[in-house]
Amino acid sequence: MEAIKSFFNKYLIDIKISRDTILKILFLTFLYIIALLMRLYPYLVNEAYIRAYDPYIQYYAAKYIEQHGLLNFLSSYSTNFWYPWGKYLGEGLFLIIPVAGVLFHKLLLLLGFNVDLFTAVALMPAFVGSLTIFPIYGIAKEVKNDRAAMFAAFLAAMSPGLLQRTVTGFYDNESVGILLVLLSLYFFVKSERSEKNINYSVLAGLALGLLTINWGLYRYVYELLALYVVIITLIGKADTETITSYVITIFLALSIGSVAPRNADLLTSTDMFIAIAVSIFAIAFQIIYVIYGRLGEKGKEQVTKLSIIIIVLMSFIVAVLFSFRTISPLADKFVRVINPLLRDISPAFSSVSENQPASWGTIFLGIYAAVIFVPIGVYYFIEDRSKESIFMLLTTLTSIYFAASISRFIVVAAPIAAIAASVGIDYLLEPFARILRGEWFVHHIKPIKRALGEQRLPKGEAVVIYGLISLLILASVNHAVWATQGFVTYDMASYEKEAFNYLKEYANPNDVVLSWWDYGYRLSVLANVRTLADNATSNSTQMGVVGSMLILPPSKSIKLMKKYNVKFIVVYSVDILKAIWMIRIAEKYAPEFGVKEADYYSAKDGGYKEAFFHSTLWTLLAYQDDQRAQFWVSNFAVKDLRDQYKKFLVKDLVYFKLVLNTRMDRNQQNLKVYEVIYRSDTPFYNMNPINNTTENSTSAYQLNTMKNNLQTGKEINIENWVTEGLVYNGYNLLLKRNDLS
Repeated sequence: MEAIKSFFNKYLIDIKISRDTILKILFLTFLYIIALLMRLYPYLVNEAYIRAYDPYIQYYAAKYIEQHGLLNFLSSYSTNFWYPWGKYLGEGLFLIIPVAGVLFHKLLLLLGFNVDLFTAVALMPAFVGSLTIFPIYGIAKEVKNDRAAMFAAFLAAMSPGLLQRTVTGFYDNESVGILLVLLSLYFFVKSERSEKNINYSVLAGLALGLLTINWGLYRYVYELLALYVVIITLIGKADTETITSYVITIFLALSIGSVAPRNADLLTSTDMFIAIAVSIFAIAFQIIYVIYGRLGEKGKEQVTKLSIIIIVLMSFIVAVLFSFRTISPLADKFVRVINPLLRDISPAFSSVSENQPASWGTIFLGIYAAVIFVPIGVYYFIEDRSKESIFMLLTTLTSIYFAASISRFIVVAAPIAAIAASVGIDYLLEPFARILRGEWFVHHIKPIKRALGEQRLPKGEAVVIYGLISLLILASVNHAVWATQGFVTYDMASYEKEAFNYLKEYANPNDVVLSWWDYGYRLSVLANVRTLADNATSNSTQMGVVGSMLILPPSKSIKLMKKYNVKFIVVYSVDILKAIWMIRIAEKYAPEFGVKEADYYSAKDGGYKEAFFHSTLWTLLAYQDDQRAQFWVSNFAVKDLRDQYKKFLVKDLVYFKLVLNTRMDRNQQNLKVYEVIYRSDTPFYNMNPINNTTENSTSAYQLNTMKNNLQTGKEINIENWVTEGLVYNGYNLLLKRNDLS
């Protein structure tokens, strides 16, 4: 240690740095390297790849930005997504992730690492995600002390809940977003305790602003800060530092966040209206509080009356704004997280596995041994009752509640739980540490201690407690290593690669491929084809149409396919499990096609009815697969049909041709690719206008031209049809193209 200080003193500058500070720096540096190696492990033993589904659109966007520039990306439009409507990519995506991927690639090239963009974006989450240990350390230090901070950083580095979204390949909003969440919280807490109040408030606003253009979870941070300010104001703990920190943070964050095209309606949303309203409330409360203390009884009475009048007036104005929809309601996803009872209203939301409520097992595996100490940390926050403890109490409870409501939010709950657990561990060890140091004794002379009854507490209990906590921490390390090994294997099956390579080679980039929305991004990006729906789940009506295509019988489904120029169909063997969501989404968002859950599925038996076994999906799954068809009928049909599998075997196809039946993986899963055959007698949807108004507004020549173009599969500009008010029987979903979930 002295050698290090001597080196700096001799060759650089005369610095004064304590031994403890050097040890903390070394600890955090070492911990960052360990966290980074754990997250890079899949790449070190394998190769660069992208995990999950959503990251593929982020890679597509990064590639577009690197080739064509950010400005071109902001105005880019592609019909490869959500055909035929297409998608404005710059308006639909958060910007930070693709831009960060490009910058990270440029940095690696600048440093001499000759890697391609794909490798760079695959590695970026590991480098950025490992940085989360620093704000976690800072928050725990502000709330408790350095010992708790070191525990927190260590537990977070080993947390599987955080690891799963910051591991190599998970190139999505969470990989950078969780760092921005923690930075926002750290700088806000720091701003309340530091003399440089404004400086840290600005940093908190910058972090929250970047989060606003990076990840939809920004709503959680805004509402958390608003809830905190309201509560401490009501209990009389609000002061000038708190109000100043909050106002600067919120208004700077909103200024930055509203710049992004995706956030065009940010300032008129209920989420942000609450944040702004709390800012006004906090400022007004502080002004009134100062004035109130300087007035006599008569003046106080007048101020009270005036305050009541202002509150009533403001409430009336807010009610008017909501009634005229000047302020948009809370985002549906956020509402369903707050109130899980509303999730069944949207089958599109509930069909996503990561949107399901988290079981206790999910929470435990995400936080692991640290979960034991979280209640102790919560108790400390309640007992301490300082502003930072109240803030952490709210943050801990809300993050765990949200993780229980929607399993993907374990990525937020895990680092917050690590902070709470570390505070709990330090709080638990504090008295035992004093025992080991020989404290709590007034007299050190043994005869006097015996006379006064001051018996020295045995050290054995303290050693046991330290030993037990050390074992739990070591168990966390072992669990983290186990979780890391689970990320080594690809989450894209070999049969998927086989199918994507086939389509990339034999399909035209303009060919439309029908599949369930789960596979949309991968098909568009990896197979280079057009898809009807994808993982954005942004057009619920079209998702209902896709569900109808797959659930209707082939003789009816072919009509919809022809209307959308479907050339290929991709069905996964696991789609047999997802069919219930196809049915529910079709019934909810495209009822005009007649799909009803009561006709296809029995909730009582927990199985599919006979109508399902005549659907297009079943036809494509069961064709040339008698053995699995028998298994599926025996396990997924209603009880009365489970022994009648023979009548549901599929031997012949009318409208489809099997072009690829991939090899099964070790889990006996695969997929099939079909080419759609439009025969001369293929029926087409009735193209007669619905009413005279439409007929009068569009010439007969235009109607016939559009009809012929659709029937021959030619390119058409459907946007012009909608603009002209053209509506057809069976085609009225065109007017619902903006019906976003």
